[in-house]
Amino acid sequence: MAMVSAYAIAKERDLFHRGDPTGKIYYSLHSPGRREPMSHVYRRGTAPHFKFINPADEHVSGPGESLEHLLFKEAVSSISGTTLKLGKMGDHRVTVIHSEVEKEIKHTGAPRRADVYLRFESQTALGFKWGNEVYIEIRHTHAVEKEKLDIVKQLRLPMVEVTIHPNILYEYTGEQTTDEREAAYVKRIKNMLEGATGFLACEVLNNPSTAPYLEMELSHTQKKLTLAEGERLAAEKNHSDLSIETNRLTQELRITSQNLAVARDHANACMISTNEAAAKNQQLLQQLKQNNLELESYRASQNRWLVDARIVCGCLIGVALLLYLYYQLTG
Repeated sequence: MAMVSAYAIAKERDLFHRGDPTGKIYYSLHSPGRREPMSHVYRRGTAPHFKFINPADEHVSGPGESLEHLLFKEAVSSISGTTLKLGKMGDHRVTVIHSEVEKEIKHTGAPRRADVYLRFESQTALGFKWGNEVYIEIRHTHAVEKEKLDIVKQLRLPMVEVTIHPNILYEYTGEQTTDEREAAYVKRIKNMLEGATGFLACEVLNNPSTAPYLEMELSHTQKKLTLAEGERLAAEKNHSDLSIETNRLTQELRITSQNLAVARDHANACMISTNEAAAKNQQLLQQLKQNNLELESYRASQNRWLVDARIVCGCLIGVALLLYLYYQLTG
């Protein structure tokens, strides 16, 4: 069902119906299955607008879809490609090959729909993981319903939520909007998302994995386990080799310690002998010193005796000479 604006219907009435009603019935912007019939109001001096045919319907189905939400949803569904920014899951450039608005989520309960559905191709593993599809919820004022999210998780469908940034909201109200303004807005958002730096900032609501992806992950995990087992066996062998080497070094250390103890005892014995020899040398030095003193004393006494002997000899010689002279004179 195509969306039309109140201004577009006003133009149609002026061009083809002389301002009179077109005779068509229009429907509210609720999700499929909840839309209520509306009539087009076009009076001179007032802005064209829609109103519920049955005023009670305004309160039965709840507030309808906002124009900002609807236009942004249309823009997202029209892109040929963009970058999905998935937080911790990284950035993924995708090429859109099919899109739908108000995609039905098939299950056994009450009808549920996603705002936008994309089938895509990607050079990253995201396409393989998500089966090349993603369900997108556009958040303007309300987060996705818990019941809908529970169904999505039960069906293992990949779903993200995109919040409309305030800077890129549609700037015209329902009374101010025109087809041209709406088309220009959708084109601007489309070009922005498709650009080289364009992206959709997504919060991942459900991150399932396809069976082939899980098989691939299982295969990778088994390879890692095999590699880890090989590393474990190698580590055990290395541990065994290290244990043998440790035992050898421990034995060597024990022998070295014993040799060191023997050497220490020998060194202590040598030190004792050295100390005893030093003490003995000290005693000998003291004895030598004493002997030197005694020798000096003996030499001094001997020197005195020689002097006295020389004096006596001189006296004796003098007496002998006197006697000789006396005998010669008296003879």
